[in-house]
Amino acid sequence: MAQAKENNNYDADREKFVFHMTDWQESMDLLNQLFRNPDKYDQDQANPILQELFYHVLPHLNAAAEIYDDAGELYKMYNKHRPK
Repeated sequence: MAQAKENNNYDADREKFVFHMTDWQESMDLLNQLFRNPDKYDQDQANPILQELFYHVLPHLNAAAEIYDDAGELYKMYNKHRPK
């Protein structure tokens, strides 16, 4: 978003970023329930939750990362300092 701020698009990009970081809250709540109680879900119940992750959550995160132009560098820094 640093670049967007310089280009006077900061407010619009911030709004898009917030949308992409919050629109999937319900999807993450379902995924959280699945991870906390995996024995309560059979494959037919778990599949739509996981599909929601891949087809709804991840595209939003990718869109947010594009808006937040430093995301690639942050990912590299995280992996460089991540305990193995």
